[in-house]
Amino acid sequence: MKIFFLFIVVFTNTKVYSSIKQKIISFNSEIHGDLKILCESDFFSKIRINLNGKCNYNFGKKCGLFSCNVPEQSKINQKINNNDLYCKNDGTEGVCIDLIKIKEIFTGYKKESGEVWKKIYELACKNKDIMKIISGIHYSVCIHMCKFYRINRKGEYIANTWMFHKKKNLNYEINLYFAFLFISSFFKANNFNVEILKSSLKNNELKSFFRVSKLVDLHVWTNTNINLSSISEILNLLNCLGCERCKLWSKIQFGGVETAIKLSNEIEISENDLIYFVNLLYKLSSSIKISHEFEKIKFPFMCYFNIYTIEIFTIIISLSLFYLLRDKNKCTE
Repeated sequence: MKIFFLFIVVFTNTKVYSSIKQKIISFNSEIHGDLKILCESDFFSKIRINLNGKCNYNFGKKCGLFSCNVPEQSKINQKINNNDLYCKNDGTEGVCIDLIKIKEIFTGYKKESGEVWKKIYELACKNKDIMKIISGIHYSVCIHMCKFYRINRKGEYIANTWMFHKKKNLNYEINLYFAFLFISSFFKANNFNVEILKSSLKNNELKSFFRVSKLVDLHVWTNTNINLSSISEILNLLNCLGCERCKLWSKIQFGGVETAIKLSNEIEISENDLIYFVNLLYKLSSSIKISHEFEKIKFPFMCYFNIYTIEIFTIIISLSLFYLLRDKNKCTE
């Protein structure tokens, strides 16, 4: 993994980069399925999180779009006791959310989110490593927006592949890989020892499940100059997002970065920390997979026929009726 990272930093030509990119895609394909299984399990898909934190900045106008809301069906309202595997009542403020029922999608929340991202980069600008990770996460968010752009009448999400190709940028892509390798590097033993996690979940062996030192290599990134204070400021800033859905996924993903930093400094982590961490890795992994799929599409602009099917047919029918009525009027004159 360290070799991959070094290659990305120092690559000098297209052939070298292309080779490294294929290795990363191949590595990602090996772990993506296991990550999906993990993140669809009760433990990793249900989390108690506070979406009503105080905003200390002068922006954060609430998004009025329906797509910005956290749907009621994703909120777990029944009483949860400490014997449950998820959403334990440990005093944490907030509501228990079922992440499977709320995707990271294109919400239409643009202007205010841009202000928050700008402030995030300002807070992180003193640290090159954290800037790369934030850029990678930002690009990952954009990829998910392109993948889950609009819902059709069947309730299925339609991708906007043309928007992806317009946003595609080599530097952003490199930073996505940097973030992915940074987070995934904390799993040792054949790169990604997911079997221990799956076995622990299946057998409810939480004690062995949280023996993090056996799962992660705490020394791989000890030279990476990232501290907790910058991430803590960013996490507080996320309270200013007026889009609940955006706030939810942002807190989870930046919480995952905070967990990685804790691990690199051998700081004890909580159950929520681990949930943030695994979900962030899955998001980055999914973005690499989606990006690879989108790159194979020869005519990305054709997506608009799927996205705007109703609008296109409405225009065609309207024009047809217009010309039909016009011709009919001519005949009666």
